Amino acid sequence: MRRLYLLAVLLGTTPLWHGCSRTARDPGAASKPTRVSETDNPAVPGLIAALADDNPKVRLPAAEALGDIGDARAVEPLIARLEDGQEVASVRCFAACALGDIGDDRAVEPLVSALDVEDQGRYVCRFAISALGRIDDARVVEPLIKMLDEKRPDILAHVGSALAKIDPKRSVEPLLARLADEYEDDGARLYAALVLGEIGDQRAVEPLIAVLKDTNNDDAVRRYAVEALGRIGDRRAVDPLLSALRDKDSSCRRTAAEALERIGGDRTVDPLIADLKRELHFRESIQ
Repeated sequence: MRRLYLLAVLLGTTPLWHGCSRTARDPGAASKPTRVSETDNPAVPGLIAALADDNPKVRLPAAEALGDIGDARAVEPLIARLEDGQEVASVRCFAACALGDIGDDRAVEPLVSALDVEDQGRYVCRFAISALGRIDDARVVEPLIKMLDEKRPDILAHVGSALAKIDPKRSVEPLLARLADEYEDDGARLYAALVLGEIGDQRAVEPLIAVLKDTNNDDAVRRYAVEALGRIGDRRAVDPLLSALRDKDSSCRRTAAEALERIGGDRTVDPLIADLKRELHFRESIQ
């Protein structure tokens, strides 16, 4: 399954929030692997030896299998594969995935080093991002937050997915700081809003409302703030969202209607009906 994912990555067809973890394959699996010790699996020594095989077609499934087993003895050999600049990209990607699956904190710094897109390549970077999102360590937050400065949409999508999996106690405050920084790149603020909506932490409600109300903000940033408020579902957002039904930006109006529908409640029904009538009237007038 993971090989199919790698092929999808190379073809550029992966969905926005998809990852390479066991969680992606099995929705019932834990979202963050815990630090593990050595297992009694007799296959581990042979698989570790296979990581040094001359044939990458042997090294790649060995890395995958070691990630599935989750034995701490595999951490250092997998790090060596990841850090080997002469290694083929597919093996390095699977080494990153395996390190994320194992969840050992020794992998944090090597994975952070792999976040340099220009130096490491976009595919290795993307897999390193996904792996960091599955390691429960405070050191992963700041490097991922910094990756919000990245301009490539595919990289940003993986950063958002990773941040959404991290303990909110660690990720929400840095994301709120990015969201509130008016001098920050709009793309970074946009994805900060998106991830805050995915996390669903109530601390984000008032800052997101402030972004929505400030018409000096880029329309796309305000629209993502609206979407995030709908995902969080806090009723403090109802009045600002009702006002957004008359926003100057049509996409913002549409997103506000969807957010109110998601939140629900009697107060949202009449305004939504009125908004629908206005939209129908407008369409009729231009026909």
